[in-house]
Amino acid sequence: MLSRTTGWTIAAVLAVGAGWLWQNGQAPARPAPAAAADAVISVGQAAPVAAPPAPAAPEAHPSSAAATAIDPTPPGLTDQQWAAVLARLQDQPDAAAERQRLAAYFGWSDAVQRWRAAPGDAALARAVDAGLADRLAQREVSAAEARQLKAALLHTLAPDDATRAAALQAFDATLPAPAAPDPRQQGFALAQAAAVTAWQALPSGQRDPQALAQTLAALRQSHFSDTPHPKEPR
Repeated sequence: MLSRTTGWTIAAVLAVGAGWLWQNGQAPARPAPAAAADAVISVGQAAPVAAPPAPAAPEAHPSSAAATAIDPTPPGLTDQQWAAVLARLQDQPDAAAERQRLAAYFGWSDAVQRWRAAPGDAALARAVDAGLADRLAQREVSAAEARQLKAALLHTLAPDDATRAAALQAFDATLPAPAAPDPRQQGFALAQAAAVTAWQALPSGQRDPQALAQTLAALRQSHFSDTPHPKEPR
């Protein structure tokens, strides 16, 4: 269901062990917060003579602490996973808008995950249903996936079959129309089926898989290429 989520985002999250895909069950728990840092000596207060100098703090990643303070980690992700996403976003021209979109998507995906673990939870079902239209508009789920999820949600949200059927019909009316079939694909499918049928009708000793593969490759080129298929020399 990640149709619009960019490849680099997926790679960044997977690189730190993401488990947010809603098909895979429960999301990983976030790590415990780090221990608090030692107190800083106030201005004008004398430091103990015997105290060793405090070790230099490790250099913070430019998108970890500061960015996470601005962009709280979405549910279902660890702080490290979200920091990795933000690090890849920081040089993008539309970074602010993309941060908001991804935060909304990850939060919604986590709600889907939790609802699938507890499908009787009406509050979670309403939260998932409320975000479905936005996720569809952002092309983060396909029309087929959205319809399947809507039908499942209605088993929690609607009291009877008649109400569910009416609600699903109304939802169908909001879905984008399917793309018109490609006539080239239809022609190729028919020609391919005829070629395979003719090959299967041959005696077993005459069925050359390589010859069939060459025939199908020639059919594909003739149907989808703008230039005619070159004739083989006799």
